[in-house]
Amino acid sequence: MTKHLLLFIVCCLTSWTASAQLSTITSVQLEFEANGRATVTATASDSGNGLAVDGSINLSESTEYTLSITLFNGDSDITSEVTANADELQFFFDPSEDLLEDGPSYNDMDGNMLPLGLSSSLTGNCVSENDITGTFRVALKDLGNQKTANSTIDDGSSIFDLNWTINIVDDPNAPACENEEEVIDKVTLTFTPVDGGDPVVAIASDPDGPGPMDLVTEEIELLESTEYQLAITLESTIEGEDITAEIMEEDDEHLFLFAFGENVFESPDGDGNIDNIADPVNYADQDDNGLPIGLLTNWTTACTGDHDHGGEEEEESFRVVLKHQPDLKTATSGFDVGGTDLDITWDIHIMDDPNAPACENEEEVIDKVTLTFTPVDGGDPVVAIASDPDGPGPMDLVTEEIELLESTEYQLAITLESTIEGEDITAEIMEEDDEHLFLFAFGENVFESPDGDGNIDNIADPVNYADQDDNGLPIGLLTNWTTACTGDHDHGGEEEEESFRVVLKHQPDLKTATSGFDVGGTDLDITWDIHIMDDPNAPACENEEEVIDKVTLTFTPVDGGDPVVAIASDPDGPGPMDLMVEDIDLVESTEYELSITVENTIEGEDITEEIKEEDDEHMFFFAWTEGIFSDPTGDGNADNRADVVNYNDLDDNSLPVGLSTQWTTSSADLSGTFRLVLKHQPDLKSATSTIDDGGTDLDITWNVNTVVTDINQVIRANRELKVFPNPAQDILNWRVDDTAAQPTFLRIMDQFGRVIGTYSNAQPQINIQDFPKGNYYLQAIDGKHVRTRSFIKL
Repeated sequence: MTKHLLLFIVCCLTSWTASAQLSTITSVQLEFEANGRATVTATASDSGNGLAVDGSINLSESTEYTLSITLFNGDSDITSEVTANADELQFFFDPSEDLLEDGPSYNDMDGNMLPLGLSSSLTGNCVSENDITGTFRVALKDLGNQKTANSTIDDGSSIFDLNWTINIVDDPNAPACENEEEVIDKVTLTFTPVDGGDPVVAIASDPDGPGPMDLVTEEIELLESTEYQLAITLESTIEGEDITAEIMEEDDEHLFLFAFGENVFESPDGDGNIDNIADPVNYADQDDNGLPIGLLTNWTTACTGDHDHGGEEEEESFRVVLKHQPDLKTATSGFDVGGTDLDITWDIHIMDDPNAPACENEEEVIDKVTLTFTPVDGGDPVVAIASDPDGPGPMDLVTEEIELLESTEYQLAITLESTIEGEDITAEIMEEDDEHLFLFAFGENVFESPDGDGNIDNIADPVNYADQDDNGLPIGLLTNWTTACTGDHDHGGEEEEESFRVVLKHQPDLKTATSGFDVGGTDLDITWDIHIMDDPNAPACENEEEVIDKVTLTFTPVDGGDPVVAIASDPDGPGPMDLMVEDIDLVESTEYELSITVENTIEGEDITEEIKEEDDEHMFFFAWTEGIFSDPTGDGNADNRADVVNYNDLDDNSLPVGLSTQWTTSSADLSGTFRLVLKHQPDLKSATSTIDDGGTDLDITWNVNTVVTDINQVIRANRELKVFPNPAQDILNWRVDDTAAQPTFLRIMDQFGRVIGTYSNAQPQINIQDFPKGNYYLQAIDGKHVRTRSFIKL
């Protein structure tokens, strides 16, 4: 690894810092204590290849235990070292499902009131027939400076990670399991029409009698546009038990959840609350806490015309889940909370009813859509049609391309027809304008106004609506559009092909200022090809940029000396821009003024002067490898506008430009990158505008090196850092022989330059036993030197 590459990777720090320093752990002891019972002890000890568990653990059912953890180094109890580093450490527990009724829950906290885990509480599950066997995972993690209330077992660095086998054994003196469930082998759904008529009954039952439950369902057949009340009954025919009555007795512990096709019901809307407990279901019963149960629910079937337009039956699914949530049931407890007693899916048909009224909101078939773009300043309208060429039948609209002139403002009027029925759908939309909304998507280079790519992906994005409903909300039958200057995007004046998508959403009782593409049904979704055509009579594009084929960076030492010049240029002359960059070589601990010049050598244009003339529209952003410069610190403002860059020049609004900036190199021999981005932000530049605002005129990255004036100084400094033993297996010792310049910061990197550990105020011994075998680098850093030594981990 070269010196420059090694010193470059020094700057590539990760955000997590390992900090806890523990002695080597040779054994772990778990003690499970319960009132009136003998303490159960389990251990893990060092077998020579790391810690390994010694035997299994037997706990009694339905018994609450306090778990205490003790750590040893040989015969020495080192548990206090964990307490001393509690702000960086945490024990995590992962028991097998059904092993425990409760816990483990933490009994101890660190100084930040975050869990530690040397003491915790847990309760073994109730054993109904056979003993319960599972695994109990205990992991001690070093979370460093990243320990939070949301830390998980997957975070930080592992100090140890062990799995014991736990047996929850039957206790003849324990009470019967309170919530032991009966086998449910028959489920009956009874849909009773609210306005009268024969109930519809659908049964799921076990056809082969006692044995593994394998319920077979009957299909559910309901009439369209009908309100039903659904009653659910559950039985254990094997035991002759009415499970429904047991659920009613424990109604505060049970909840039915439902899922169904979106086209099945008019009410409730949506697809059920299995995926989201907040989604609507019409519960007709409540427990003593005022929370829903689900043994009684109300359902109104959809009009068949709403989804198949043919009046025939529509097959979907209807899923019923019964959750058991003892001490867990709340207004927000959903599918992921508690155990599952029942999960069955029926086929459901919504049948055509010839006596039912016509569907109120049944949409006509739209087989012709006309877009008319009328130039606001006069001229011939541009008409583009999407139509069904083969007449009545499945709608397969064919679109005509849209051809608009550059730099022209148009008003777009949309008309929709059902030529099959001779219906003017536009008029129907206007009558129900508070239920309808057009959304648009288009290529970012198509229009000057609105900016962006449309509001299908984000309702807040700009579209110039010219019509409103009675609530002051947009409709979209009339909109305004100003095409882009062709030079803005292809720099050649020729036509540019993009797409123009129109979506009509039907949002009855749903339309708001924020209802977007995901709200309501979709009546129309069509995409046209759109061309913005070159207009020889149009004025030159105001902000059309020249081709930049040469960028010069001049670093001038403030205290005198030869300037450092680095150029990015196009080596093959006119043609596609492919700039080649030169390295930037700067002297360490030196202040420079950087001047940037930008040229179009093809046209003989000084782009720098144009940037100065329009400085309120332009801004340079910078990014660099952290550590290359001592001033400004950090890594630049390309990722965060608020980060420091020393601008020397300001526009008329006192905002930075960046043609002149100030830089001071670090006092070390380092290598990295230096990125320069020129943003064009007409009417967008502000004190908070970022690299994501406006167009990008330039984005180039240089390699940058800071060179010390005396290379022997680096060699001598490296020799002063001693590491031993080398190779090392568990503990790496280090020291620096220069007593006048002791390091304040250490870091260890792997052979690829990745930082795997950082240490502030480090002790003279570093525990490396968890490092994989391989080659590493230790770096000791003080105010003057970065000393580097390699070592091998066995």
